[in-house]
Amino acid sequence: AGLLYSAFTDYCGFRVNSGEYKLMGLAPYGTPRFRDLILDELVDLRDDGSFRLDQRYFAYRSGTRMTNRRFHRLFGGPSRRAGEPLTDRHADLAASVQAVIEEIVLAVAGHARDVTGERRLCLAGGVALNAVANGRLLREGPFDDVWVQPAAGDAGGGWAMAKPLRTILRARRQRREMSKPEVMLWQQLRGNPQGLRFRRQHPIGPFVLDFYCASVNLAIEVDGLVHDMGDQPEFDEKRGKWLADQGVEVLGIPAIDVLRNPVEIADALVRLCISRRG
Repeated sequence: AGLLYSAFTDYCGFRVNSGEYKLMGLAPYGTPRFRDLILDELVDLRDDGSFRLDQRYFAYRSGTRMTNRRFHRLFGGPSRRAGEPLTDRHADLAASVQAVIEEIVLAVAGHARDVTGERRLCLAGGVALNAVANGRLLREGPFDDVWVQPAAGDAGGGWAMAKPLRTILRARRQRREMSKPEVMLWQQLRGNPQGLRFRRQHPIGPFVLDFYCASVNLAIEVDGLVHDMGDQPEFDEKRGKWLADQGVEVLGIPAIDVLRNPVEIADALVRLCISRRG
């Protein structure tokens, strides 16, 4: 959605990644007469908010501009150069893509509400800087509360994966206090076998993972008897769910198996990662 909005930002003569707010500000001065054309030709929008852009109209994959001649023919002329007068046509283009973006945002939010059942929404990413769309989402959307985090642009996209200082410090301490099975397995994995990089006691969000292979999003936990005691099973379930939401799978390995044959366990892990790496 951000690329679509940036394409029209560029086409209307504003600077990409900094001039989108100008396009949003221009939109109220126009009418969305190009809305249907955008949805018919550029955007295949589905009910759940997922969509596909017709790349035949865009140049950002291979050039220095966002749009190409096919795009220009579709909307009646070349892109505006910086400093050239703004016309009613440019205002109508801004109003049209703003209307489409708002439809996409509402559809995605509705689908998220249906899937999760949550009543509060947190937004991140470049499109979350579109205050007009956010206002409409708050007024018409299915959520009771909408929060836009402070770094809503691309710089804040990794907010959920941020590592609090206390987690980093805990990871450093745990590297010095690794259990014997963890040490034995690390001795097999530390040399980047088959080009795979494993990290030990790796902080991710609020958790510290025994081992982590970032190239395949795989967390490896060496489970001793403590994992079956007290509230540890509940903690493991909570951590696994959080990691799954970030696209990370957790693989638990009994500590006793590592003690018996660390080489065999390490080889199996390497084969698994290679198969997932493709």
